[in-house]
Amino acid sequence: MTTDIELYQPIEAIVADYERQKDIIDAAGVAVGRMNDETSVHIGFTCGGGHNGIDPQTRLKQATWQTIMEKSNCKRFMSTKAQETVTRQLYDTPDTLPEITIEGLNSWLAGLVQSSPDMIQEACREVFEILTPQKGWSDSYKTNEKCREIPASGKVIIKWVCDQAKWVTSPRLLHRGQDRIRALDRVFAMLDGKATPDYPEDSVTKCKAASEAGESKAETPYFVFKMHRNGNLHVTLKRADLVKRLTEYAAGANLAAA
Repeated sequence: MTTDIELYQPIEAIVADYERQKDIIDAAGVAVGRMNDETSVHIGFTCGGGHNGIDPQTRLKQATWQTIMEKSNCKRFMSTKAQETVTRQLYDTPDTLPEITIEGLNSWLAGLVQSSPDMIQEACREVFEILTPQKGWSDSYKTNEKCREIPASGKVIIKWVCDQAKWVTSPRLLHRGQDRIRALDRVFAMLDGKATPDYPEDSVTKCKAASEAGESKAETPYFVFKMHRNGNLHVTLKRADLVKRLTEYAAGANLAAA
């Protein structure tokens, strides 16, 4: 398993493009300011501010950080919770994002590399929780009856993932359950040293295609999914070696030895 974190574009190029666009925005701001001054003298009107209350410089910073996240492979190591935290900062409080400089991005990457083992363990623990029954469940199914242990058969049942509506003609994934399936994709591909499956090869897309075709079964290199009208998703884990790694890493195995 590779745990390398790097940008697929030189840091210098990202910063140079950011600075170039900042200069353009600054120049435009000066021009708008002059227009405001001239207009206000004649008709008492001034031009408005940024889009949706966000000034152009902050929007540029937000967009650049979105590009940085997309051009790095760090999200493949993140749990759903960690990704949600990053998304909230990007969209809700973009003004709190770090400044975009060569030194700043190098420091950011160094910090990610240092924290990657913890991020990976958190992501593995999240998927382990998805694939094992919760403590206290009185109705655990036979296929995952051993509490906190992925069955040796590689067959598990994930509850409350499929639509139970009477008008649905074939089983389909609920929107709220799709993040859990994406987490499976992300972690199993990471454990296999591969990129996270993307459209149209990802598990959610495969399940959606099956539902649209009136079928209940979908398959990927790592999983076989069977959607049921009672809300359950039956999952067969095809790679016992990856299940073993998942269990080890969730328990805190040394990632450096991988």
